[in-house]
Formats: sequence, C-alpha cells, structure tokens
Amino acid sequence: MKLKFFIVFAVIPVFVFSQSGFKPGFIVKNNGDTVRGFLESIETKKISGRISFSPSNTSNPATFTTAEIKSFGYDGENTFRKVVYTDPFELTQKEQFAKLLSLGYYSLYTFWKKDVMYFIIKTPEDSCHLLYDDDRSSNGYINQKGNFQNELLFFSQSCNTLKPLIETLNYTEADLIQYIQKLNKCVSPSTASQIVYKKEKSKLNIYAYAGGMYFGSGHEYTGRIIGKITVPAVDKNLALTFGLNYMTHQNTELVDVLGYKKEQTVNKNIFSVPLSIQYYFTKGIIRPYLDAGVTLDYLTTDGELTFYGKKINDSKFGPAFTAALGIEGYITQRLFIKADFRYELFVHYPTVGIAYTFK
Repeated sequence: MKLKFFIVFAVIPVFVFSQSGFKPGFIVKNNGDTVRGFLESIETKKISGRISFSPSNTSNPATFTTAEIKSFGYDGENTFRKVVYTDPFELTQKEQFAKLLSLGYYSLYTFWKKDVMYFIIKTPEDSCHLLYDDDRSSNGYINQKGNFQNELLFFSQSCNTLKPLIETLNYTEADLIQYIQKLNKCVSPSTASQIVYKKEKSKLNIYAYAGGMYFGSGHEYTGRIIGKITVPAVDKNLALTFGLNYMTHQNTELVDVLGYKKEQTVNKNIFSVPLSIQYYFTKGIIRPYLDAGVTLDYLTTDGELTFYGKKINDSKFGPAFTAALGIEGYITQRLFIKADFRYELFVHYPTVGIAYTFK
C-alpha cells in the first residue's frame, strides 16, 4: 500500500499537463504591426533582450529580440518597451526591454540586471538616461555611488519646489513614478502625463513533489501536492503554502528489552494538511528556503518495543508545528530538483527528489 501510494506521487510530475507557461499578450514589430498571441510567462527580473511568443496556444513559440520587436505586453498587465542606453560602467551602448511605468514629457521605465534594479528616464528627444542606486556591501560600505539623485536634479533645474524632495526620495518604483509625475506637471503642464504601471497580481502555483532518502538503518519517502500563493506587490520571495502531504519514516535501532539489546524497526506514517509561510533567500536557478507553519496530522506508529518487548501500534490525530530548511534547483521553468530537511512531530531524514509545477 505504501509503495503504491508513493508511486502515484512519483508519476504525477511526469504525466500532469496543464498550462503551457504562456499568457495572452501582444508584440509590436519594428514596422509598427501589432501581433496578438501568447507570451512566455516570465518574472520581471528575468526579462532582458528577448521574449518567446506564439501566435496561438497550439503553435510552436519563436524567440524575438530587441532587433525584431520594439515592445510587448501581457493582457491586463504591464507593457515592456525597447530602450537604448549607454552603460556608464562599460561605456557601451546597450538595448534592453524595460517595463513602462509612466508616460509624459519624461517617460519612466525600469528593468533588472543581475538582481539590481535600474530606471530609465526617456526625454522627448528619445534620449535615455540610466539611473542607479548606491551599490553597498553587506556591512553598509558604498562600493559604487548611485547617480539617481544627481540625474533628477539635472532634470529638475527649472523646478525649484521639487528639488528639496530629492534628498528624501526612496529608490523605489512608487517614489520615482510620483516624482516624475510632479516633474512633468512642472516642466510641461500642457503635456498629458499618466501612470501606466500595474501592480503584479498575486499568483497561485500548484506543484507535486516526490522524494526520499535511504540509509542503512532506515529510510524516508514523501509525496506532496502543494499550492503556493505569492503576492509580488508585498514580497516576491514570500509565499503562503498549503496542500496535502504524506511521509513514511522507518528507523531500525537496538533498544533495551528486559536488560538485553534487541533490534526494533519502527514505521511511522504521516498524512497531513500543512499551512505554512515559505521564504526564498534567492530567486535564481538555485533557491534556498525556510518554511514554517502548522499542520493537521494523522500519525500511525508500529513496531516500537516496550521495555518488556511488546510491540506498540498507535495512532494520533491533531494539530502540530512544522518547519523545514530546503533548496530547489530549477532544470526548466516548471521542473526542479528539491531537497528538504523537515521537522513535523519529529525530526525526519532529509529527502531529495523531483518536483513539477503544473499550474
């Protein structure tokens, strides 16, 4: 029974098929033609100079770069446009898709590169100015001084009432959007100015995981179907998780029975419904995490010996605390390897296995 149960969990990631990882959207070619279809669903931080697009949800996707299209966007979500700027560190001209935040006399864009957020201010002459914040070490030392305050002072030369605001301006999308809106009203009040940025919606992902670990004195196997809710507007690294969990734990050891050493093999099986908070320390290909929460557990135990050598078969049902340290390594956007070291009613053996996100 246990083996069959585990096999069911193991094959779920292989045979489950759901969404293709694409969302409805559009691309705008360099000649101005707009083509509707399906865009690769990709995290904003990972958008660079290319995007995969398919004209229908059944055709094979093709990759488009800044050389072939000038913008793309997701239906009901954000639009990304090509920007051409001079990299002040390498003194070279670069092209990049950047998220459009606001339109007006000055337009504001943002993009990420190597986990660093940059902003672009585009002038009426289509000149792009790159803005960046201080680069600080872990102890607070400034490795590279940012330029965003000096750039904003440059654009605000004729707006004396705005200049004092720059010193206390936070390097965030919200603060820079509001400042550029005020700046546009100051330098060109007759030019329309609007905020086009849309907050990223909360996301629900569902994944299945099957893993295990064998030792000479025991083993641990587990199967899980977990729902994961993230709210990017709050914290992209934080998730609320819930689902169904099965764990089987076996341990063989010597115990005292009437003064003699006797071998006992204890089997513990847990069926649980967990609810926890999961925090990812990074969001790249390798993602270490910490997980903690509560569960509703049904535990069965058999094979444990009393001092008199009698085997105990027991079962318990009730709430419990759970906590785990783990790491995920992504093979594709949906398929990943997962290692998990967990406490739930007792300390479990670490497990390593395969997981697949099917929603």
